Amino acid sequence: MPPSEPARVGRRALAHLLDVLLLSAVQLAVFFAIADRGPADGGPATGGTGGVEASATAEITLGDDRWFLEGGAAALYLLGVLALWSLVYVLLQGRTGQTPGKRLLGLRVVDEAGTSPGPGRSAIRSLLWVVDAFPFFVPWLTGFLVARGDRERRQRIGDRVARTFVVRA
Repeated sequence: MPPSEPARVGRRALAHLLDVLLLSAVQLAVFFAIADRGPADGGPATGGTGGVEASATAEITLGDDRWFLEGGAAALYLLGVLALWSLVYVLLQGRTGQTPGKRLLGLRVVDEAGTSPGPGRSAIRSLLWVVDAFPFFVPWLTGFLVARGDRERRQRIGDRVARTFVVRA
């Protein structure tokens, strides 16, 4: 039995959507602030010769403009994105039981004792979004159906494996 009344699945999904939108906005703002800009039809940023190169690249094309990061800058940016998502979904959620979206909607992740889950459990439940998001052409379908089918606990697969619950704060 969960330590408190489990949160409704729709409210949980909305909290997750708010988190994804917020984190995506931050990472895009950083990307556009540090990326190089060029014409969209400029070809490969390296001016490649058609050969195969092992290089990290991150790019976005909007209309006639192309923003891009290459090599070390792209790798550092991608590591920064991973650090940002880990900060929110592992450390913040692990210590407080809340992400920004859960906080806005009055939700909290807890363990069986009703306390914050800690970074380990938060990492497990977050990594298992890969399973809960299957099939990827309909994101979150598996997690939604599993949580919806569990009327008593409303746990998705990540919560079951990590032994966590999402409850009203």
